[in-house]
Amino acid sequence: MTVMLRKTESLCPVCMKRIEAFVTIENNNVYMNKKCQEHGSWKVLLWRDAELYQKWGEACVHADPVENTMKEKEHGCPFDCGLCPDHEGGTCTAVMEITNSCNMACPICFAQAGQIEPFNPGMEEIRAMYQTILDSGGICSVQLSGGEPTVRDDLPEIIRMGKSMGFKHIQVNTNGIRISEDYEYLKALKDAGADLVYLQFDGTREDIHLFTRGREMLSVKESAIENCRQAGMGVLLVPVIVRGLNDDNIGDILRYAKSKMPVVKGIHFQPASWFGRFPYEQPSDDKRMTLQDVLKSLIEQTDDGFEMDHFIPRKRFDSHCAFSSLFLLDYENRLHAATKIGEESKQLIRERMEAYKSAKTEKDNSDYFTNGANTFTDKHWRMGEKGKSGDWEAIERIRDYRLSISGMPFQDVWNIDIDRLKGCCVHVVGTENRLIPLCAYHLTAADGSRIYGTKGE
Repeated sequence: MTVMLRKTESLCPVCMKRIEAFVTIENNNVYMNKKCQEHGSWKVLLWRDAELYQKWGEACVHADPVENTMKEKEHGCPFDCGLCPDHEGGTCTAVMEITNSCNMACPICFAQAGQIEPFNPGMEEIRAMYQTILDSGGICSVQLSGGEPTVRDDLPEIIRMGKSMGFKHIQVNTNGIRISEDYEYLKALKDAGADLVYLQFDGTREDIHLFTRGREMLSVKESAIENCRQAGMGVLLVPVIVRGLNDDNIGDILRYAKSKMPVVKGIHFQPASWFGRFPYEQPSDDKRMTLQDVLKSLIEQTDDGFEMDHFIPRKRFDSHCAFSSLFLLDYENRLHAATKIGEESKQLIRERMEAYKSAKTEKDNSDYFTNGANTFTDKHWRMGEKGKSGDWEAIERIRDYRLSISGMPFQDVWNIDIDRLKGCCVHVVGTENRLIPLCAYHLTAADGSRIYGTKGE
């Protein structure tokens, strides 16, 4: 029996034309069904637990339309990104790709680093990129990315510029190679104002890294984390999860993170998506790793008493885009949930959203959702400053031994949902001075072609 949940739009994986799509339930799985009149039909797995899928959707709402649009609507989503008037909500994280050069050639790379025209913007171009974020999205978290941003010797200067322009939280997205070898460079990043190392970390076994990165990487990660500890720099572990490769390693990744606290502030799981430098054919259901699969593996592979309700779905539509959670580590090395979803928390979200909208001023570019996301990031994804001893011991323990666990699966051309894309709050900024939702920016057709993601886009 097939149950229709909603109608949306998607893209043809062959011609990238916008086409009708239907989200349905079949045998407790959630699918997207779509058809291109010229290139055929596709049925794509979205979620394996229909009941949980519907439960997560209960409290999510659409954000207000973007007020400070950078481009007029002409061809429709996702072809008018800039942002256009069709987009809902502001920017929670702005990804600035400051280079496409890289010191690796990973088999899995959604940025396709090293495969397109060299792109290394100068300082004035970078200043304009920062300004684009301010003009459209306001103050938000900024992630310096690439390519590999640490191949730039002037990265500390880039960070210092962002801080001088008012950005409170700046992350460095890195494979860890340079910061594992060059402590003085890492210290310069810290001194310039970097708040977090967003560290690629796919697992605790070398066979995992050989598949995803093409080389052994564990010693690199160990050295990078140790240098961050010495420099007082927080680290977020970012595993790409490939079904059948490292989904059985999720519990070990968590145990590793616990062993590296308090320098490790959290884990951000990214189920593999089929775009960038990854096979272009449609994955079968048994290869697709969904967000629900990550959570199920966390619960089954750990002994900290995790429950599904400890993980909070995103409140902006679409709630299945991401989850966040926070845990406290006790002296017996056991995590305790500080977050839990329930009817009271749903109502509180609604009340706070209404209060925020009522208090919002015309000069305020942010919205309820992005404001909450930025507050969470700034509070929990950084190292705490050393404080006092004595009476402060318990306070510092709570502050330093919090572990954030979150996840976000990026959309690919097979499962892209235009309604969900319109609510995306992770935006890439390029030298053309416009913001583009990350899933649109890196979207890759079946033949490897892209709408965005080349030099200057």
